Amino acid sequence: MPGFDFSKKDNFYVYLHIHPKTLEVCYVGKGRNKRAYKLTDRISRHKNWLDKLKKNNLKPIIKMISDNLTDEVKATAQDAIDKIVSGELEVERDYTLRD
Repeated sequence: MPGFDFSKKDNFYVYLHIHPKTLEVCYVGKGRNKRAYKLTDRISRHKNWLDKLKKNNLKPIIKMISDNLTDEVKATAQDAIDKIVSGELEVERDYTLRD
């Protein structure tokens, strides 16, 4: 992916997994190395979603949204992700992603 240096050990980033047909953001994650592209070893709800895509010969769109995160920003991003996943924080899903 242009602009993202996966060779740096501590280069954390935030990424999205997006449904390829509906463009719905189905997963927000924080990772390093090539975690965004690793579609195995996921929580069960995300794994089930990925399995449904695979059955229909589809793959998620993977969108990198930030990189080179500091420890403070990493913690804030992870906190927001945890709140979204737990349902504590509602996310507006009525939009279309554009570059």
